[in-house]
Amino acid sequence: MENKALTTAVDYFNAWSSKDFAKASALLSDNISLEMPINSYNNKAEFMNAVQFTGSAATNINLLAKFGNDNEAILLYDFTLPMGTIRIAEHFKVEKNKIVFIRHVHDTYELRKAGFDKSSS
Repeated sequence: MENKALTTAVDYFNAWSSKDFAKASALLSDNISLEMPINSYNNKAEFMNAVQFTGSAATNINLLAKFGNDNEAILLYDFTLPMGTIRIAEHFKVEKNKIVFIRHVHDTYELRKAGFDKSSS
């Protein structure tokens, strides 16, 4: 049986990757904190706009590994965007079945090259 945080993280992954953005949003705390290598989001709504944009464009979404306990989880996955395939490690903190923190770790070269780094402009 999966641990609580891992179950929530996998449910979130499955929701956005199947383009069920309402379900993905429902799994996020209204006060979510985010740590991303490029771009930043002031609130859940801004982040969900980015999730929807990316999720709508992503293909070949492949969950490679999942780890977790009752409070934290890590998912490792690949997906393809028009500029290429990106591998992401996503770290989640979960409280009361809601994701309260997400940290993305990934190579940003292809995204920066394509102009997606809004933090440097």
